[in-house]
Amino acid sequence: MCKLKELYTQEGKVYDKGNLYVPDDLEILDAVVYGVLGLADNVKAPTGDDAKTYIDYLIEKEVPFYICTPCARYRLFSEDEFIAGAKLSTAAQLIDLAAESKVFSF
Repeated sequence: MCKLKELYTQEGKVYDKGNLYVPDDLEILDAVVYGVLGLADNVKAPTGDDAKTYIDYLIEKEVPFYICTPCARYRLFSEDEFIAGAKLSTAAQLIDLAAESKVFSF
């Protein structure tokens, strides 16, 4: 089992006592890089929009960024590398945010 799948499985078992499924292909889970200082500076959408402009706006508005703990650990990122307002979080936090939201995108 890959290390990231191991971390997800371990964390998931704390919150899910049923049949927990963690997919094998976890390399597509790269959103964590948007919370690491400088890594999104040159990311552009097909429309030409750059991620940095939006991230800077969210930082200015003090919007919190919740970074998946297993994702960050797997990529060896630490909190001292995060953008302003970013912090490590858990699946439980994500579930709470989803439950409290009228609109939620992940």
